[in-house]
Amino acid sequence: MLRGTVHDDICNVLGGVAGSAGIFTTAAGLAAVGRMLLGGGQTGGKRVLAEATVARMLRNYNAGLPATDVDRPNRTSTHGIGLELDQPWFMGRLASPGSFGHTGFTGCELVVDPSKQLVLVLLTNRAHPNWSWANPDPTRVAVADAIT
Repeated sequence: MLRGTVHDDICNVLGGVAGSAGIFTTAAGLAAVGRMLLGGGQTGGKRVLAEATVARMLRNYNAGLPATDVDRPNRTSTHGIGLELDQPWFMGRLASPGSFGHTGFTGCELVVDPSKQLVLVLLTNRAHPNWSWANPDPTRVAVADAIT
């Protein structure tokens, strides 16, 4: 049983810090990241990331490449730097050519839809008491669909 530490098995083995584990924060903290990205790297009148950095994060670097996730047949290879772009498998009906976000091993998600000026944060924990009991994708889609 893990308490007060990351539940991603690989990240845990690596000492608790690994880029593959996503963001370890509160819902408010993750929403702030979403708002900052929605603002082109700026939030609350303060610049956090250069506008060019955010533009690179939102550029599809995998154009023309096939997706390789056999567990998610609706997944495309469309990815920026640290962000997934227009992915209906977790964004549901919020997926659109401008939408972006990120998921986490435990089932959490961040979805940003610039056309709606919307930031969705879902924090879940499918890893308690172990991660074999649930697939978080249907819940991710249901929550995204409910707010569209």
